[in-house]
Amino acid sequence: MRNLLFLLSKIHALLLFIVLEIIAFSLISKSHTYQGASISNTSNWFTGSFYNFSENYTQYFGLRNENIALQKENARLRGQLKYFANYPKQDSIYPKRDSLSSYIYIPAKVINNTIYKTHNFITINKGSNDGIKVDMGVMNSNGVVGIVSKVSDNYALVMSILNTNTSISVKHKKSGAFGNFKWKGFNPTIVNVEDMSKTANVKKGDTIVTSGYSTIFPPDFPIAIAKNVKTIKESGFQKIETTPTADINKIDYVYIVEKIEKMEIDSLESELSKPQLNDR
Repeated sequence: MRNLLFLLSKIHALLLFIVLEIIAFSLISKSHTYQGASISNTSNWFTGSFYNFSENYTQYFGLRNENIALQKENARLRGQLKYFANYPKQDSIYPKRDSLSSYIYIPAKVINNTIYKTHNFITINKGSNDGIKVDMGVMNSNGVVGIVSKVSDNYALVMSILNTNTSISVKHKKSGAFGNFKWKGFNPTIVNVEDMSKTANVKKGDTIVTSGYSTIFPPDFPIAIAKNVKTIKESGFQKIETTPTADINKIDYVYIVEKIEKMEIDSLESELSKPQLNDR
């Protein structure tokens, strides 16, 4: 405290000068239109420069977390490359293309995101000009993010996993039992898994992954970790509360995925809805 008072006693004249200058500029800007506009423009320039510096500063120190995420993603991709490199090339009993390699991945940046509504959406900076279509899956290096619901030329709207209309087919990684991943609209950190048989014996900490029973997401991709598990004796199902592996509140970059054979599969399955001829 003594040091502070000593410092103030040394620079009190400078402080008084600065205060008087501020008062003078204020009086000039109010009484003279031209000078006021000049001062206002200068002030706006300094304010804009400060915000720009602040944003660059924040982004710079945010690069560490971004680099960590990129390292994890690179590790995952390297693992896939290693897997493909070990595939026998001449043996016909092996598939020509792995389930993950039958998908196209399009990177995009998140430009808007909501998490506190019952119907939450994410806006991304890629649209139909980039090959984005409705019903494409969206995910990041940590897990599933949502499903594309609307598309313009340069942007797309993603129905987040934190949307009560979103339902994704999933399975318990250990047992392979299937269920539906659906948010109840309350806590953004909790999403339920419904209709999963109690024979799956899901435990806290178990991983829930995509089932692969649709053309939207690749199979076995992480989507959540089991947090609370209760068995409902009357129904034979488990009530499972999970924590999504993708933190929807902190996503900056995502991948839009499209199954290469999606149109062929969808066309074939659409035939089921048409009237069938009677067997003869």
